[in-house]
Amino acid sequence: MLAHQGADVRSISNADAITQVLSPREPAKDQRFFAAVFLRLLSTVPQEIYDLDNSRRVLVTKLLGRFPEVSQALEIDNNTQGYERLHAFEAAAAAADGYLAHALAPNRSLASFEQTRQRVMRVYQNPLVVAIVVPFLPDFLSKRNIGVPLSAVHSHVVSEPRLTIPTYTDAKESLETILDDCTQYDTHYVREFFRPFFAALLDRLTTAFESSPFNQPARLSLKELGKNYPFTIPEAEVRLAFAVENEGPGMAFDVGLEIDTDDYLSLSTPSQFLDQIDSGERLEPIEFVANVATTTPTSILVACSLTWTDSDGSPRTVEDFIDLPAQPSNIPWEELKHAEPYSLEPVTKAKDLIGRSQETTLLISKLRAESVGSFCVYGQRRVGKTSVVVTLEDMPELNGITILNLETGMFIIPDARGTINNLGAIICNALIERHPKLASLTTPDFSGALAPLSGFLAAAFRLDPSLRLVVVLDEFDALPPALYRRGDISHAFFTTIRSLSARRPLGFILVGGETMAEILSTQGEMLNKFRPLRIDYLEKQSQWSDFVQLVRRPIEDWATITDEAVTMLYGMTAGNPFFTKFICTELVEEMKRRRDAFVTGAEMRRAIAVSVGHAGINNFQHFWDDGVVASSDERIDEERACRRRVMLSLGEVLRSKDRCSVENIATRASRFGLGETDVHRVLADFEKRKVLVQNNDEYSCKVRLFERWLVDEGVNALDLTLVEEESLRTKLEAEERRRVKDREISILVDTWGNYRGRQITDIRVKPWLEQFETTEEQRVVFELLKKLRFYSGGLIREKLRSGHGFVLRELAGRGVIRKAPEGRARRMTDNVLISFYGGDGKRGYMYAKMYADENNIYHGRIVAPRRLQKKIESLGDVAGVVFVDDFIGTGKTAVRSLQDYLPPLAQRLDQAQIDVFLVAISGFANAADKVSREVSPIVHRFRVSVSDPLTDADKCFGDKSAILPVPTERARAKEVIGSYGRKLFKESPFGFGNCQALVVFENTCPNNSLPILWATGSEAGWEPLFSRP
Repeated sequence: MLAHQGADVRSISNADAITQVLSPREPAKDQRFFAAVFLRLLSTVPQEIYDLDNSRRVLVTKLLGRFPEVSQALEIDNNTQGYERLHAFEAAAAAADGYLAHALAPNRSLASFEQTRQRVMRVYQNPLVVAIVVPFLPDFLSKRNIGVPLSAVHSHVVSEPRLTIPTYTDAKESLETILDDCTQYDTHYVREFFRPFFAALLDRLTTAFESSPFNQPARLSLKELGKNYPFTIPEAEVRLAFAVENEGPGMAFDVGLEIDTDDYLSLSTPSQFLDQIDSGERLEPIEFVANVATTTPTSILVACSLTWTDSDGSPRTVEDFIDLPAQPSNIPWEELKHAEPYSLEPVTKAKDLIGRSQETTLLISKLRAESVGSFCVYGQRRVGKTSVVVTLEDMPELNGITILNLETGMFIIPDARGTINNLGAIICNALIERHPKLASLTTPDFSGALAPLSGFLAAAFRLDPSLRLVVVLDEFDALPPALYRRGDISHAFFTTIRSLSARRPLGFILVGGETMAEILSTQGEMLNKFRPLRIDYLEKQSQWSDFVQLVRRPIEDWATITDEAVTMLYGMTAGNPFFTKFICTELVEEMKRRRDAFVTGAEMRRAIAVSVGHAGINNFQHFWDDGVVASSDERIDEERACRRRVMLSLGEVLRSKDRCSVENIATRASRFGLGETDVHRVLADFEKRKVLVQNNDEYSCKVRLFERWLVDEGVNALDLTLVEEESLRTKLEAEERRRVKDREISILVDTWGNYRGRQITDIRVKPWLEQFETTEEQRVVFELLKKLRFYSGGLIREKLRSGHGFVLRELAGRGVIRKAPEGRARRMTDNVLISFYGGDGKRGYMYAKMYADENNIYHGRIVAPRRLQKKIESLGDVAGVVFVDDFIGTGKTAVRSLQDYLPPLAQRLDQAQIDVFLVAISGFANAADKVSREVSPIVHRFRVSVSDPLTDADKCFGDKSAILPVPTERARAKEVIGSYGRKLFKESPFGFGNCQALVVFENTCPNNSLPILWATGSEAGWEPLFSRP
């Protein structure tokens, strides 16, 4: 080393040489390296060399100064004897090698690879390894560089199934790269430690992958979803629905589905890119929007071509014909315009009463008995109690029985005695009116007691011995409380009812809501001969057929509702008849609008979303207002307010996505001064009344429609019922206006198409929106979503036709257009080649193929960019080359790619006067100009066409923005998007190149669009709405 520095080493002792090399005058880096060399020599050079002139003592002293961390690791301090220090340093290199060997020891399974990775990364922190090993490693084995392949393998091991192939490819390439480097550096550590480690790791990686299902071929099948279509209605919009299932064992990549319906339908797009389908995954519904071009009363045979690539790159194709049946041609749509088959009012005709066969059978049997029975009919509101009792009059089995259906509203007044007077009078008058034999009777004076009715009825039964009477008192629990709470008036009232009901030809049916429980409790002795009958939800286990009839029978003459749709509906209503008909009402309106009489899960899902938006607080108020048992009206009001507060707190927890436990609900309710005991009591009451259900100590709503409404709109609606201060009420009303509603999302997503083969629904958009912290931020983002340009397949093809029109006009100006020979399936231009560029060649080819299909160009004219020169030479007569792209944001990708592809072709293109075109579906005009300027010097006959050109007005936050024209709104939106964008894509929070775009294609989202749409970024838990392939 000294000789290399120019020193005369012939007269220098070992001790002096060591002292000079490790001199403080040398750079610190060199000193540590020289010290590391000496440290290794201690364990290998014969002792005799160091015994000369006390070299070893000098060396140990110097090493102690250079490596204090090594001394500490070897437990050497000032008290350590000299010979102990010497022996410790002599063993240091072997110890370092031992640590390294342990870290690089291979594991048998990749499942425990994380332990290996951590072990390897930790060994680079070991002071002995850092001092003795690291200085002799090439740069590619530094801690930072070695972490790259290790992280790649770890990512593969822990990856979800959809990412198995790309992470495997990345890991394999990383390992192969570092092994190539190891081959070039045949050093001791590379040869003995690292090369065997990485070689064994690569072997385990490839062996595990090759034996896994992911390396197997996929088997895809195509199915229709059992839907009939309105093919008999001219110009009707239809959504052809299919399902693609991967039966495995491997994964399918770059899946595409193309259909052909001949001339019967006008398809907005005949193909869809479905991306990747995992083994065992079923993708549905895959919808193709079309309009009926030629009506047919029968089915339409659809030619389907399903293509994909296996993991080894092998292309696969399945072709099939699927018969899609037509709906009946005799559906009277004009007559149905004003029809309301699912009336929300109580039914009056027995034929219209659906789903209550058990209850009506019991009532009929007891009312027909020799001694007419009496009942207390009760249950939640809106479950059909009134319909059951009203239709008794229309039951043929009860002919000969007089049934008086009296609603409380017909006779109730605030005063209890006056109410009794009215009730007695209305019963007497109704009987006299209905039965001529009773015309001689007069209505008695009741004077605040029902007892005179006893004498009247005794006379009536004498005059007409065949008279059998049932008095139905509906909404009985709406009577003045004095008539059922303990007291003299109520005692007299119920004593008379008990006495009257004991008469053989007379029965009472008292109908009420959940407050009937209090009446039965306080007046149980008087009503002990009344049979209780609870009318409840239709239970799936015992009343499924009733529920199915409730859904299907009203429209069975003209419509079909699939089992899937019925099951989905039950899942939202839990068999509640009112809410079932509420959703079905919205469903029918949508069916009439679309003239589509066939309902699948997709149609039912849309009806449910609309129903959530159309529901109001009055539809659900009975859930917290009914069934209150209290001694006074004031206590009733207090308890109802308490229930509203607990329900509000429940909704807030559900909205926050926190665990819906008693503790979390109580935490929210504490702002109202409610303790956990009160919350627990109210929740238990809700559960008892079947408003809520509990599972694993978490609460949810039995009626999921109510839960969706509660989360979406109910929280604010309930909040407003509890607010008295005008300022706070105004604030809450503003909060409610800002909140993005389900129906708004549904309306918006209906204007988009499928994204990467998956349907975009409110269920997908809402969780994405909720990643923004406040309702104000969510509203800002949603307003931007409404301005988003979504390029569906149909729109893409339209733009590709437009782009080709530009090409044809340019070529026509030169007179070089040549049509394909007669008889060839493809026509138009036969001397144009189509190519593509970009890192994602597969998607580039897809656009090139769509361009060819849409413009009737032979597929043989689609050429990969690297093969253009050979193709041009083989064909000879080529007029133009068209590069197809989806989006030009900044133009950098286009310029870089074309500057790579075109120079080898430039001379040939100019000599043959071949025009070169770049046709983009969409993009910024100034970026297109940049591409033209920078590529034209390479190929003189170069032109750019953007079918849907964008300007500064299409940038979200620029001064000329038409998306956000109001400066204050624009500034606030920029602030919100910027705060999230910096977390997701720090370098370009408003999109690559600061393009601020709102553009999405059916198969990808350009990175020039706002990152909140597509980025995953480093922000934990962020789920993009349009994830990029």
